[in-house]
Amino acid sequence: MRARWLGKPNASGKPERRWRCLALDYEVGQIVKLKKKHPCGSQEWEILRVGADFRLKCMGCGRQIMVARKLVEKNTRGLLNPGCSLRS
Repeated sequence: MRARWLGKPNASGKPERRWRCLALDYEVGQIVKLKKKHPCGSQEWEILRVGADFRLKCMGCGRQIMVARKLVEKNTRGLLNPGCSLRS
C-alpha cells in the first residue's frame, strides 16, 4: 500500500493536511513481500485466497496461514510480480 500526501486548500485557503492510501490490487497467484520474516527466514508469500481474509502460503517452507486483509495491506512491502499470475 502506498500513501500520498494531499494538500488541497480548505475554506480558509490553507492546505488541508492528510494522507490518502492508494490500495493495491491483490490477485490469487501473486507473490507478496511482507515487512516481517516468517520463522523459516522467507519474506515472500503466495496469495491463495483473496477476500476479507487472505490465505497466504510461505514461499520458504510451504506453511499456509489466514490473515485479515487489513494486516496484509498494512504490512505489504510490495508485489514481486504484480502483472502476472502463477496459476492458469
